[in-house]
Amino acid sequence: MASLSFMVPRPGTSTLVSRGIESFALWPPPTRMSCIESERLGPVVLPPGSLVLAERWSDPRISTVAGATIGAFSVPGTASAQADSLTANAAVVTDYRFRGISQSFKRPALQGGADFAHKSGAYIGTWASTVDKDFLADTKGLEIDLYGGYKFPLGAGWTGDVGILQYLYPGESLWNTTELYFGGSWEWFSAKYSYSIGNKTFGFLDSRGSGYLELNAT
Repeated sequence: MASLSFMVPRPGTSTLVSRGIESFALWPPPTRMSCIESERLGPVVLPPGSLVLAERWSDPRISTVAGATIGAFSVPGTASAQADSLTANAAVVTDYRFRGISQSFKRPALQGGADFAHKSGAYIGTWASTVDKDFLADTKGLEIDLYGGYKFPLGAGWTGDVGILQYLYPGESLWNTTELYFGGSWEWFSAKYSYSIGNKTFGFLDSRGSGYLELNAT
């Protein structure tokens, strides 16, 4: 479950890292921080000249044996820690696994996405990956995710996250899936529950109401 990502944010501004980075290091050392939010980290104020090296991803959709990011950038709206934020990423990974199952049939995959987060806590985004078109029969070998949600403080250090996520597989609608998700995070712990609201869930018919619980600790 290793992946690398590099970002050079504007000095002294906040940036928002997407797709569930579990921990990251700043260069120059020795500054080091750990974060556990499963979808996005909240705004993080970085010192001038920082280089962010992301080491692990907690989102199971992008668990990899090894990988290297080929591009990432962040465009904050203002210098305020509450500013709107636009982020994007691209990566080549050796294996794309989702909920424990290889979607690329243990072959390399090309991935990328973009997120926009409003200072109110609302966010929208998209993410895509190549998949094995023989394993996911009759697809075009591509998965496209569209999502939106809202993050908010719950008190006592907890942060809530609710949203909707649609998985699209061009060429074969049987695999298309729409889920609602509800989650919360606190320091080193996070939990997320996904609930299918369609009659098809990743190829399984009459599966409305299927759920998936994800727990993470760092």
